[in-house]
Amino acid sequence: MRPNKTMAMAATLMLILIVVATACGSKATPAPAEPTKAPLAEPTKAEAPAPSDEEVTITFWHIYGPEMAGANSWFKDTITAFEAKHPNIHIEEEITPNDPYKVKLQTAVAAGEAADAFMVFPGGRTEPYAKEDAILTIDKYLDQGGWRDNYIASAFDALSWDGNAYAFPLSLRTVHVWYNKDVFAKYGLQPVETMAELKEMMATLVDNGVTPFALGNKERWQGNFWVAYLFDRVGGYETWQNAKDRKGLGWADPSYVEALSLLQELVEMGAFTEGTNGVGAMDVLQSFFAGESAMHLSGTFFVDQVKSLAPEGFLEEKLGYFNFPAIEGGKGSVKDYHGGVGSAFAINSKTEHPDEVAAFYRFMFSPENMTELARRTNWVMTVKNTVPQDASPMLTNLAREAGEMEHLVVYVDQAIGGAVFEAFADAAQAAFGLSITPEEAVAQMEEAASK
Repeated sequence: MRPNKTMAMAATLMLILIVVATACGSKATPAPAEPTKAPLAEPTKAEAPAPSDEEVTITFWHIYGPEMAGANSWFKDTITAFEAKHPNIHIEEEITPNDPYKVKLQTAVAAGEAADAFMVFPGGRTEPYAKEDAILTIDKYLDQGGWRDNYIASAFDALSWDGNAYAFPLSLRTVHVWYNKDVFAKYGLQPVETMAELKEMMATLVDNGVTPFALGNKERWQGNFWVAYLFDRVGGYETWQNAKDRKGLGWADPSYVEALSLLQELVEMGAFTEGTNGVGAMDVLQSFFAGESAMHLSGTFFVDQVKSLAPEGFLEEKLGYFNFPAIEGGKGSVKDYHGGVGSAFAINSKTEHPDEVAAFYRFMFSPENMTELARRTNWVMTVKNTVPQDASPMLTNLAREAGEMEHLVVYVDQAIGGAVFEAFADAAQAAFGLSITPEEAVAQMEEAASK
């Protein structure tokens, strides 16, 4: 990946989100009302040459099942609308949950049995497919009919290698502390701005038998959010960048040791779901909805999960959020966010119908259709000018904050990938389990990064 892409993403967001209305001043953001569905529309820009008239079936894989009802319904409606426009093209949709999907896709690509069109996770999880020519470059399609101009330029940073783009990015994700308003009200709690305040809040919750944070770290990615944020808040963005880019002290920077030490202090305080390393990411959500745990550190995709899985009214009445707190004496800014492009869509290099797949993606990623996806999910999109005029207060605030961010600490698996990412995730999981010291974790990372 090219240098400074995260700063470019933040700068571009600031420009395109000027259209967003000024949000309320409260740190705690009210949840949106149920969005009104709008009919899916045609792209406004000139389309590329039409696909052939032959009967075609395109297989299409992604992860957005019923647990993300807004996205799930949008994909189904988009497919229906596209097939109505192109009656000779049938889209055969197949949905697999997040973590099994990663294994399924890797296995299928290696065996030459992947779908014609499939979702990928940007950065380190997509790069091998690009390097091995398992997916097509998409530049020729982006350059037809002004399609590329619809996107913020930086959206392709984690999807481009050797000057070529390989997948179409869907949405921008940022990670926040989500909280149950009922639990906060019961114990007189308010969103906090510093780690000292967060520790005080956690102590109150533990004393009252409430788990501060719902955390399922069996698949490791929820725990990675914590380590990335703590590292940034302690050492600052430049130190994080130096570590992942093997500059300066790299992973041996004292900030990494301090971040892991603080993490283990929180573990010993009882901050997280008991036995977190053996609990699945989805398994902890009901404890949050039931008020057995007060908070949950997760990405903006969580809002659609709440809409789909929580009791009726929870999204509208009980869900609030605040941003990851500052650490006293730390160098990181509260306007640094952890996140990235959540998912993207590639064209299998073995497909017999690349133009038809591209036509489907062009329809799917039209500004009008992406605006409808934003309305249904409260996600910030990679396509320009897609914040709905009737956006919920939550989406308005999330979009505004994205435009004001100073740095984006990119998802770890996107930022480093490969064996170094595996070492990072393993060390983070071991730190949660108190089975490794911060110094041992540093040695583990340095060994992996030096190979």
